[in-house]
Amino acid sequence: MFLGNFALDVEVEARSMLKLLNQRVINAGVQLQSQLGSALNANSTESAKHLASRFATVRDLTERLIGAADALDYSIKKASDASLSPVAAATLYQSAVRPAMSKARTLSDTLEGLAPDWPITSYQTLLFDGHR
Repeated sequence: MFLGNFALDVEVEARSMLKLLNQRVINAGVQLQSQLGSALNANSTESAKHLASRFATVRDLTERLIGAADALDYSIKKASDASLSPVAAATLYQSAVRPAMSKARTLSDTLEGLAPDWPITSYQTLLFDGHR
């Protein structure tokens, strides 16, 4: 019973994360790349080196985030296989899905730190801005 609840909880959280990654976070990375690319094309000064470096960082993070989303999707599909025993499913959620979620979260947080306008409400805003 507890293993089934654990598996369900992780699956719901993982599917929600995957949807958020695919619908908002990856798009934010692509949009930021576009903005930096436009700024880089319009700039021929010394700051162009900084823009080029930032563009490369954002591109790399976005590509890695796409890979992390694909890996998360694969691990969810593998762990949610109905033919698995509750122990096997819970083991996969713990050993494959949760680490995939952690990797995607780390990449997303790093990308968020580089974006001047993030399309997703931050924890800071959710927790504290409503109480002022």
